Amino acid sequence: MQQSAAEHIGFFESVLNAFPSPVLVVDKDMEVVSRNTAAAQFFDGLDESVVHVKTGALLSCLHTASGASPCGTSRACANCVIRNSVHDAIEGHRAMRRRYRMRAKQGDSVREILLLVTTAPFLVADRTLVLLVLEDISELAELKAMIPICANCKKIRDDQAYWHHVEAYLQDHLDLQFTHGLCPDCVTKLYPQAARTLNHPDS
Repeated sequence: MQQSAAEHIGFFESVLNAFPSPVLVVDKDMEVVSRNTAAAQFFDGLDESVVHVKTGALLSCLHTASGASPCGTSRACANCVIRNSVHDAIEGHRAMRRRYRMRAKQGDSVREILLLVTTAPFLVADRTLVLLVLEDISELAELKAMIPICANCKKIRDDQAYWHHVEAYLQDHLDLQFTHGLCPDCVTKLYPQAARTLNHPDS
C-alpha cells in the first residue's frame, strides 16, 4: 500500500526525533529547515520559528552574535567546520564527527563549546538538504583537561572541593557504569596462593 505524503513526513519526523543528539536539517545557505526534539532542548526550547534562521545565529556564534557580520560573511567563516561540513555534504561528501571548538556568546560573556560535527546529504523533491548532527563534548573535554586526583587514595576533587571515589565521580559526570575485577598484580598481592596456583597449575 502506497504511503501518503503526510505519512512520509510523519515517518521522517519520528526517525529524526529518535536521535538522542541535536539534529538540524539545513540547506546550502546554512538556513535551518527543520530540527528534532533533542535540538529543541539543546537550544533552550527552540520552536518552529527557528525555520529560516541561519545556523550561526542559532548557535550564538561569536562572529554572528556581535551583529557586525551575518552568518557566513565574516573572515572567520572560511574556517568554520560546521559551514565547511555542510558544503561538503551538499557536494555529496559526508563528514563524520569532525571536532570544532567554537566561541559562543552567552549573555555578556563568551564561552567555548567543543562540538563533534556530522553531516549527511539527502534529497527532497530534487532539493539537496543536509542532516547536521551536533554533539556537545565540552564537559568531557574539561574532564580530560585536568582532574585533581589524590596521589594516595585516588579520589577526585570536584568544583565544590568535595572528594569522590573515581567511579562515583565519573558516573555522576559522564553517566558511566562500571564492572569490577582484579588485575594480575592485585590478584598476586591480595591472593598470593591463588595466584601461584593459576600461574603454576601443576605445582
